[in-house]
Amino acid sequence: VNPESFSPSPKVRSTVLRLNIVDRKISSEISKKVIEFAKAGFAMRRKQLAKNLDTSSLMESENVKLWLEKRGLSTASRAQELSVEDWIDLVR
Repeated sequence: VNPESFSPSPKVRSTVLRLNIVDRKISSEISKKVIEFAKAGFAMRRKQLAKNLDTSSLMESENVKLWLEKRGLSTASRAQELSVEDWIDLVR
């Protein structure tokens, strides 16, 4: 989204993100949890995923870090670094 779309215009470009879960094997409960976790994960974009999920009380920071390590991801990962499959695995 161009900066001119906002008032006042920011110095950065914005992006609209839409998640569509297309795997029909995923229950609606899991789908809702993925959306809930993603919203919390992206709530403060400059913060690390573990901190965002801990702040939202969805998952303790240490548990997120352990999960990230098991996935081979940095414990300092941010929400945008996870794939859709990662988000689904995280909530399971």
